[in-house]
Amino acid sequence: MRLPTEGGVEKEDAADEEDDDDDAKVVGVECYAWMAIKEIRTNRWGFARTASFVLPHVVSKLILEGVELGEADDRVFGRTNSKQEDGSVGLLTRGIIDRTEYYVHALTLALVPFMNREVYFERSARKGSEGGAKSALCASAGSAE
Repeated sequence: MRLPTEGGVEKEDAADEEDDDDDAKVVGVECYAWMAIKEIRTNRWGFARTASFVLPHVVSKLILEGVELGEADDRVFGRTNSKQEDGSVGLLTRGIIDRTEYYVHALTLALVPFMNREVYFERSARKGSEGGAKSALCASAGSAE
């Protein structure tokens, strides 16, 4: 299996474009990471994303100016190479969640298809169980088919 990971940021829309306050015009940047697991022999994939959080405006502003997230964190927090240590999540949670812990849930969730092959990858299992799953869902919701 291969395990590529990719950290990412995504701009959020500005709250009020017409506001004269410069701080209100700074667009927030949301931070998250993707996990992708590829099983080489079958060419099957599992994907999951970490939880996301909004970066402080001062960090967001640097990123929007083209500064890489790790470098922006180092500048704002007075650190060196923080992306290889606790990362943004560790800095902002003051160590409650470190970089490794941040990725664990997403990695586990990306493995779910491989842990449940019969419902993710086997076509015959999916075809045979679709009606049963729908019936079970309707029954548990208290409705009749």
